Amino acid sequence: MKDLWQVYDLRINLAIMMIVWSFASFAFFMVPFYLKNIKVNVYHITMASESAEFVASVVCAFIANMMPLKNAMIVSCVLIVVGSMSLICTF
Repeated sequence: MKDLWQVYDLRINLAIMMIVWSFASFAFFMVPFYLKNIKVNVYHITMASESAEFVASVVCAFIANMMPLKNAMIVSCVLIVVGSMSLICTF
């Protein structure tokens, strides 16, 4: 624990991981919360959710291969914010 606070690179990596985790967990938990409030067939919601997850995986792989990881992380966080805000504004 002592090294964690003394080594600059470790402190920066910890801060970045906390930010990425907070963005990802917010999106991960917010989507099911809104999906359960929609009055439709559970099968359709599950298929839509899994289809969106597949598309997200393809987009993430594309982004990670096309740019440096630092830029890919920033793009991912921006996409999470835009998607989350669009969900908030529609309900």
